[in-house]
Amino acid sequence: MDIQTSVNPNDIKQVQVKTANKQIRGLRQGKKDGKGGFGATDDDNDEITFDYVLSDIVGSTLANKMGKNDPEYKNFKESFDQVTTYFTERYGYISDELIHDVFTEIIARAADIVGVVSKNMMDFCDLAEFFCSALRMTNPLVTSAGSGEGDNGEETPIFKLIVEAFTKLGNLILNEDPQQTELFFLEYALDDLLDIMGENDFKRTQLSLVLYAFSPNTSNARLRVLRRVKSKIGTTHKDQFVAVVNDLLEFDEIADQQYLWGSADMYDFYFEVAKKGLYYTSPVTRTKALSILSQLAPCSIKPMFELLPSIKKMVQVPCWELQGQLLILSNCALQELCNEKTKLAAEGDPEDAGELRQIHQTYSEDEAQQKIPEFLDIIDQVFTPDCPKATQKIGLTYLASIIKSFPDLCDRYLEILLNVAAEIRADILQVPAGEGDGQQYQKQDYVAGSSAGKYLAFSSY
Repeated sequence: MDIQTSVNPNDIKQVQVKTANKQIRGLRQGKKDGKGGFGATDDDNDEITFDYVLSDIVGSTLANKMGKNDPEYKNFKESFDQVTTYFTERYGYISDELIHDVFTEIIARAADIVGVVSKNMMDFCDLAEFFCSALRMTNPLVTSAGSGEGDNGEETPIFKLIVEAFTKLGNLILNEDPQQTELFFLEYALDDLLDIMGENDFKRTQLSLVLYAFSPNTSNARLRVLRRVKSKIGTTHKDQFVAVVNDLLEFDEIADQQYLWGSADMYDFYFEVAKKGLYYTSPVTRTKALSILSQLAPCSIKPMFELLPSIKKMVQVPCWELQGQLLILSNCALQELCNEKTKLAAEGDPEDAGELRQIHQTYSEDEAQQKIPEFLDIIDQVFTPDCPKATQKIGLTYLASIIKSFPDLCDRYLEILLNVAAEIRADILQVPAGEGDGQQYQKQDYVAGSSAGKYLAFSSY
């Protein structure tokens, strides 16, 4: 006699939901499953995986923080055994407070993640995929204080929190295995990050730090990252490439009391990017190129002399930020050309073939005297009572450090200072409390916009 049985799919789903309810209650009571974690794992495998740890973090946080009245609670219960997939697929429907809580917990339990990823670097691919997915779907302007009790929590951008978590994990994994960490990052994470950076300028500026978080803090390692970025977007997304390189230079500018570690190879890379960027059609890209040159001026000013004819032609470009960068570049160049301590190493000094090529200033006194009037002429044409207010503020802020060396600038500087808004004038005239006062290095947005840079908020003298 044949006995036929049939199973109703709804019965299976009800059993799964009941099991999920039991597990959720256990988590809220501070209990975990017999293996000490949350996620589902292979019973025959004693090795804890990255997916297990991540599921534990995400599932425990949502179980403890998500209320039963939350519109997502039903979906969460039904997907309890695949909670990481649920979190990624329903990311846009989960509340900002819960997302904040999840990544706060990831930071708190970074050691658990690093412990499993460093033992099996293939898990790094899943780690990168998880974070890149979250970074892609997060609005960089949305803030949250989490779902903690009370209203005293400080609102922080969720995107910034995710970047902080990814950066922290990168640094910790790097400490365990520098070579493999850099290799896996360049192969499996860099492409997605560059795509995200290209889609949104706000995200680009915040993600720049991540590009260096997974490589050793040496000039050779930084060059490998820069060259890989160039191979990915240097020809296909030229404007984006110049912007990314400009952002990265901020982290390379000074290390071990030397600009760019004193590496001439790094200087050459940045200089070539800026040199090409000056001839792009976008005024935003040319602004970024000028910014790179301004940061390179303390390293070596002479290579920029050949670019002066092209730079001087930009004074008529009707772009407040480009004009502001012309003033900053002129200020940096004049400071260097008037610096007796760096003027001049002999241009023909021999270099040891086996040693790192070092940056050094190679301009002569005669060259300095020839170029100083050219940079002063740029200032004279750009820094006028009729130039944009944001450009005037840049000029007042940055040129304060050189007016004592060039008395002819004083009349123009004073004329503009007396005609700007009172709050701007107060910032310009505010003197730092002392050498340790970091206020003089604070930067702010002069004009709201995703492509505009940040500039000194107070005078630089």
